[in-house]
Amino acid sequence: MVKDVLKCRIRASSTIEAAVVMSAALLCLMLIMFTGFYFHDVNILAGAACESAQVAGEWERMEESKSAEAYFQKRIQGKMLYFSSAGCTVDRSGKDIIVKARASSARMKAAVSASARMDVPEEDIRRLHMK
Repeated sequence: MVKDVLKCRIRASSTIEAAVVMSAALLCLMLIMFTGFYFHDVNILAGAACESAQVAGEWERMEESKSAEAYFQKRIQGKMLYFSSAGCTVDRSGKDIIVKARASSARMKAAVSASARMDVPEEDIRRLHMK
């Protein structure tokens, strides 16, 4: 009888220890997953901002009136895992086009910036041929 009581206490003790260890392991797993989601979304933002800056430069050069902000939203649509809202602003200063993107969720925020130079290669080619 005493042997059975000791066996029962040992089994109960190992069950409680396993519950504590599994809770800590799941907490670590969730932390790793959310960190991965965060960096995934920051990379999506950076890529979309860079691409939007390049495309906006081409549109400026070709004198097309399209919105780089709408293009940015189209590029990130359905790709974000953690952030719920994202947006961008496009600044044009001289020949530079700067896209500043930001995203936020309940507690976290991220911001990236990308720039592109609006070059007109046709003018450079003509200038070389005129010499």
